Amino acid sequence: MMDYSPLLSDCKPLEIFRKDKSEGELSHAYALFGDDPAAMEWILREMVRIAVCAKGGCGECSACRELEGGVHPDVRFYDDRLDVHDVNELIEDCARYSVEGGLKVYVIFQLDKTLAPAQNKLLKTVEEPPEGVLFLFGIIKPAAVAETLKSRCKKLYYTGVEQSVLEKALTEAFPKERWAQAHHLLIHHGRYTCKARNPECDKCNICEFCNYYKEISGR
Repeated sequence: MMDYSPLLSDCKPLEIFRKDKSEGELSHAYALFGDDPAAMEWILREMVRIAVCAKGGCGECSACRELEGGVHPDVRFYDDRLDVHDVNELIEDCARYSVEGGLKVYVIFQLDKTLAPAQNKLLKTVEEPPEGVLFLFGIIKPAAVAETLKSRCKKLYYTGVEQSVLEKALTEAFPKERWAQAHHLLIHHGRYTCKARNPECDKCNICEFCNYYKEISGR
C-alpha cells in the first residue's frame, strides 16, 4: 500500500495512541472513525506497530520485522466482513496465550461491514476481554455498528490531512525550483485537489488524496 508516513505519522489518532502507550494507559479497544479506508488502514497498521514494539514502532526490532513480513504470531488482521463463525474463531484465539509474551492484537479494518449477529457475538469479548488483548477497529459507516459495541471502545477520529502537512510533503517531493508551479498550488475543497493539469501526476506521492487525479484516472 501507499506509504502515508510523510502525511499521517503525526496525525491526531496516532498522537493519542502513542500517548496512551507511553503512559501505560492503552485501552483494550479503539475505534477509528473516518471516511478514507486506505488512510485509515495505514493508521491502524501503525497503531499495531506502536503497540507491539517495545520502542513504539522502531522498525528494527524482531516484532517490527515480523509485522513487516506479515508473520507476527500475535497479530491478526481482518480485511473482509466477518461472520459468526469467524468471530467464534477470533474469540477462541483470544483465549490462547500470547506466543511472544506481549499483547495479542486483533485488527478489523472495516467493522461496519460485519453484520449484526457477528457484532453481537463479538460484543461480549470486547466488553470483557482476556488480559493482554487489544482490539483495533476501523469504522467508515458508524450507523452500521451497534452502539453498545462502539461504546466499549476509545474513539479516535481521522478527519483528513492538514493542508500545511500536505503542502510540506509536496515541497519535499519536488525540487525547490519547481515549487512555484501551479501543480503545487492546492485548494481545500472537501479534499485536497491539485489546480493544474500535469503529466507527472502519476509520480506524485499524494495522488491518492487528489480529487483531480481520481477524475482523470477514472478512479
